[in-house]
Amino acid sequence: MDEIGWPHAWCAVRKDLGCLAGLARRSGFRTDLLAEHLGISTRTLRREFKNALGLCLKDWLVQVRLIEVRIRLRGDESIGNIALSVGFSHPKELSREFTKGYGLTPSEFREKERSRISRLE
Repeated sequence: MDEIGWPHAWCAVRKDLGCLAGLARRSGFRTDLLAEHLGISTRTLRREFKNALGLCLKDWLVQVRLIEVRIRLRGDESIGNIALSVGFSHPKELSREFTKGYGLTPSEFREKERSRISRLE
């Protein structure tokens, strides 16, 4: 345990957002499963995340999910399937968050990426 009573594994994860993002991905981007992987309660995870990073866990998870979506939009998987598999309840929810974050709909982003890649080839 460290000075505030946390297991060392949690302290290491807290300092490494890449590791935490990987855990989030393996947890299906679900806060409850992420907390379970870390061996802490969801409430404690949310509180400690906010204290350590000054960022709401929910907002960070949305950003991590959107990064995953951007990667997957480069393939041929349907937007609806991507939305559900990264934890959005509906493709419209994904579209709303994606547009808010990137200024493009997922379809527009996909088309833009395909155009960019075809110009490079």
